[in-house]
Order: sequence, then C-alpha cells, then structure tokens
Amino acid sequence: MSHGSEGGILDEVPPPYPEPAAVPVRECGERLVDLRDVPALRTATPGSVLLRLGVVDRLVTAQTMLPEGLRLLVLGAYRPSPGLRCTGHETGAAADLTLCRADGVELWPGATDPVAAEQRHTLSEALSVVGLSNYPAAWWHWSHGDCSWAYLRGAGHARYGPVRR
Repeated sequence: MSHGSEGGILDEVPPPYPEPAAVPVRECGERLVDLRDVPALRTATPGSVLLRLGVVDRLVTAQTMLPEGLRLLVLGAYRPSPGLRCTGHETGAAADLTLCRADGVELWPGATDPVAAEQRHTLSEALSVVGLSNYPAAWWHWSHGDCSWAYLRGAGHARYGPVRR
C-alpha cells in the first residue's frame, strides 16, 4: 500500500472542513526545522522534511512517551500550497505520522485488526498529551498551532499561517 506524499493514501484526504479556514492567524514567525537534523525522529523520505520548531519539540517529547521499541515515523510535513489557506501542511504545523519499530520497519496502524487499533491508540495518546490535534478524517494527520488545531482546541487563533518561501 502506498502511503507517501506521491499519489498514495495521504493524498486522498478530503479537503478540510470549512470552519477552520475562518480561524484568524497571528503568525508567530517561528522557523522551520529540517528533521534530518533531529536524530530523535525518523522520516520516511531521504530529502528534507520541514516542520515548525514548536511542533518538532512536541514530537520529540511524544517520542519519549512511546513504549520501548517504538518510534515515531514522519511520512510527510511541510508542503507548499498554491493558495494561502491555513489548513496545515502549508503552515509547517502538520505532519503525517505513523509508528515504526526501533530498527526502522514501518508499522501501518491503518489496518482493522486489534494490533493496529492498539498502535493507533498508542500514537494518539502520545501525540494528544503533547498538545497535537488529529484531523478527524485521517488518523495519521496531526498538527499543532495551525487553523485546524485552533478550531478543534477552541484557541481563538492559529499561531502559524502559510509559510511563504
């Protein structure tokens, strides 16, 4: 099953529901961090994977909460968007995440068996504790500080708007 950012399951996410797009943004100007420079996190692609510093810090903390032998695996992160919406990936505040074993073998908790359900619960618990919110239609899509996060958390405004590079 393909689930990378090139024509796979992650590209099949329905567009965000309209309410978060109306959340105001108070851009904090936090920089993007290349995850290749963060040894605590694994990425599924050899190229640069960019996220806001505050999101990276939260992911590193979530990593410490996982059971021994499990690691976070970042499947996708910042992606430029032709429009200037605040939906997640174009802000550098959203990541597509799954789990992998310590040896790097990817786990795919999208299956319907009890083991996959437990893996989703483990992932969800660690990410929720550090303040990330899940996009309800996609178990793998998590964010902090974007419009979707602000809407789901009732924060009143987003910290991160679209990155203009």
